[in-house]
Amino acid sequence: MLMITSDAESPAGFISCGNLVNENGFTHVCRNLDCYVLIFVQKGCLYIRQDEKNYEVKENEFILLFPNMTHYGYKPSSGYLSYYWVHFSFPHPRLSTERSFSINQPFSHSLNAPLSPYHEISAKDELYFIPAYGTLPSVCRSSLLFAQLLDTYKRGKYASIVHCHYALNSFLLEFSEEMLSKYAPKSNPDDPIENIIEWIRRHYRENLKISQMAERFNYNPDYLSALFKKHTGYSLLLYINLMRLNIAKDMLVNTELSIKSISEDCGFRDEKYFFRIFKKYIGTTPNKYRLSFRLKYMNIK
Repeated sequence: MLMITSDAESPAGFISCGNLVNENGFTHVCRNLDCYVLIFVQKGCLYIRQDEKNYEVKENEFILLFPNMTHYGYKPSSGYLSYYWVHFSFPHPRLSTERSFSINQPFSHSLNAPLSPYHEISAKDELYFIPAYGTLPSVCRSSLLFAQLLDTYKRGKYASIVHCHYALNSFLLEFSEEMLSKYAPKSNPDDPIENIIEWIRRHYRENLKISQMAERFNYNPDYLSALFKKHTGYSLLLYINLMRLNIAKDMLVNTELSIKSISEDCGFRDEKYFFRIFKKYIGTTPNKYRLSFRLKYMNIK
């Protein structure tokens, strides 16, 4: 599989972006552009051909369309289709294949919580890395930043292109980090903190209690709490809540679910408690957060 890499010290250049929405029978036009196009499918399936290969890009999947490479829809979509798209350029891109690209150092990053001492900083953090096609992570912060980019572009205020330039690079860096975590060597499977973080990712919807987690990992509850904070900088309860809040933010932007449903789906048993900690750590209410991302440039063809 092809993939593009580029030094993040030379930022990507923003061109345009939008949200395509079509009720039925969408076929992508035949084009050969001089820029990159990155597509995140939100709903439905996009049938598109590139480099003599057909792709079925389904919900929560992405595709990168390369410059000077013809792409077109090889059959109409069936039913509702919605996807985010952005056109951009790289000043010094490098084309690689999955076989030729390698990362020598382990890459440890929690996609569900802010940067912490547990995040290993390395040269990879200064690299744009975008595969030609793939699946988005189950908790995708880059999708949230993509929506923010669309919102910035739609507002069209003075100097909005400058704002979009920075929003694009923030989005691409986050997306690159998510993709790098898939290709990097895995962290030590015997690392207790990694195991706990992964377990939280799988069970965040449940009514998690420190006593139950301590029993699950054969630790004294106080020792487990101290060990986790030493390595991550967060208490267990705060880490769990921050993970849930990041998932809730993504759902507020990318779904039409009620706030009550979102709070329950993210593991909050009390809606009032959800509102309270959302305001405390995000700085606004769930309603206002959702409304702040509602503006998107929408096209139908």
